[in-house]
Amino acid sequence: MRPFQLLSAIAIFLSLETVEAAAYWNCNGTPIPDERARSAARLAFSFVPNTVHGCPSVYRVEYPGVEFGTLRTFPIKNSDESWQGGNVDYYVLANIGLSVMEVFVVEANNKRCTKVAG
Repeated sequence: MRPFQLLSAIAIFLSLETVEAAAYWNCNGTPIPDERARSAARLAFSFVPNTVHGCPSVYRVEYPGVEFGTLRTFPIKNSDESWQGGNVDYYVLANIGLSVMEVFVVEANNKRCTKVAG
C-alpha cells in the first residue's frame, strides 16, 4: 500500500463513529424497537381511556409496599406507524413515568416479550 493510500485509509477509519445498537424487545423472534414501545406508552397517556378504538385501557394494580401508579395499555404496530385501529399483535403496558414498561405478544397468549439491551 502506498503512503497516500494508507493515509486515506487511516483518515476514513478515524472519521467513523461508533454507532450504539438500540435496545429492542424480542417478541417471539420479532424485534420491536424500544423507542417504538416508548412511543406507544406515551400515546397511552395522551388519549382519554377507551377513546381510540377501545384503547387505551387503564389498570390499577396494588401490591403491598409497591406503588406502580395507574398502568395503561396501548397497541404497537410492527412498523414505523402508530396503531390506528384494527388487529393488535403487540401491546405495551406502562405507567405514566415509564418506570414500569413491558411489551406483550397477543398471538402467544399475551406472552411477555424480553427486553434486549442495546
